[in-house]
Amino acid sequence: MNRQEQEDKQQKFFCDLAAALADGKLTPEHACSFIEKMRDLRIFACDILEPENLEQEKQKGFNEIAGVFADYKVTTEEACEAFNEWIEEWKKDATPTSTAVSKHAPGIKLTDEERANKGINHTYGLCCSCDAGLDCGTDFIHYNHPSGEYALCMCVACNRHYAETGTDFDFDNF
Repeated sequence: MNRQEQEDKQQKFFCDLAAALADGKLTPEHACSFIEKMRDLRIFACDILEPENLEQEKQKGFNEIAGVFADYKVTTEEACEAFNEWIEEWKKDATPTSTAVSKHAPGIKLTDEERANKGINHTYGLCCSCDAGLDCGTDFIHYNHPSGEYALCMCVACNRHYAETGTDFDFDNF
């Protein structure tokens, strides 16, 4: 992969991260965590100096917040507050593209063999709580075992379901 392809792929990550945040698939805290991890890898969102359309204008706002956070110019709390304001602006101009999060209910319907066959076709395997394939880092979070000894990959929709219902994933029946 040449340098330009790598940069394009990195910027696509930031576009996907912005869209996931705007659609409610991620919280501002999760977005900050991803930005911190990218900063540690020395990968930063590009400046969009002269946006050519509404989508670039929205991305510019996200990238600016990500940039000042990555440069340690604002705290996590300040970045989260700025992201919440950015989300409100985003929602004024567009309807979120995903409504699956609020309607999602965890549950594994595939057999172990079917899950094994499906899992190999996805970059990060399958969600530990449903049959969703995980192909992008913004598709899932690491759901920690109460002991803190290990974590599993859980899709954002399942994580949101558990948070909204106040229930916990049953590690004993995993």
